[in-house]
Amino acid sequence: MPRVKGSPFRSELAGLVFNRLTVQSRLKHSMWLCLCSCGKDVITSTFQLKSGRTKSCGCFSRDRTTKHGKEGTRIYNTWAQMLARCNNPNSTSYPNYGAKGIKVCERWADFRNFYADMGDIQEGKTVDRIDGTKGYEPSNCRWATYKEQARNKTNSKLYLWEGRMMTASELAEIHGIQRKVVENRLRLGMSVEAAVKNIKYNRWNTPRSINATATR
Repeated sequence: MPRVKGSPFRSELAGLVFNRLTVQSRLKHSMWLCLCSCGKDVITSTFQLKSGRTKSCGCFSRDRTTKHGKEGTRIYNTWAQMLARCNNPNSTSYPNYGAKGIKVCERWADFRNFYADMGDIQEGKTVDRIDGTKGYEPSNCRWATYKEQARNKTNSKLYLWEGRMMTASELAEIHGIQRKVVENRLRLGMSVEAAVKNIKYNRWNTPRSINATATR
């Protein structure tokens, strides 16, 4: 629990985290506007915060009494981390999520609903937003591998190949070439056709057979 020096009426609590509450601003006297990690606003006093009597908007108590049996599991931690990066300004991931307007739907503020909609977390996968411009909600989320998520990023550049738009990773995979090789060739301004050919280039970008044997 953070120790706060000085008068409780000063704005020194702003930005501090008490259990699931992040203090946003002082209202009047010793009352504070806080943001719960589940996304709900809470108004409470300095004493309630510092003593630990107010830990959340009420979701902390509900979670302790709910018999879902998942607390501490990977699925539960995935849910908690999702809430934190969207709702908690002190989360290291917040700048890429909550600060950009990515939110968790109200239904998923309750773990039981999240679990009912998504089911058990699948091996090797994490929660992924299908449309990266939208938030976390049942219609926009799936379990996906890190590879699938990387291809789903809004900043992934796509290239036209045989009537399909593909990422450099996909082009490399179907042609049996290292991804970095394809990426470097494309970055040098080569056409997609030249970038995916199974040939090597010298430092002047002149092609030579990949199986050629150097002679002296």
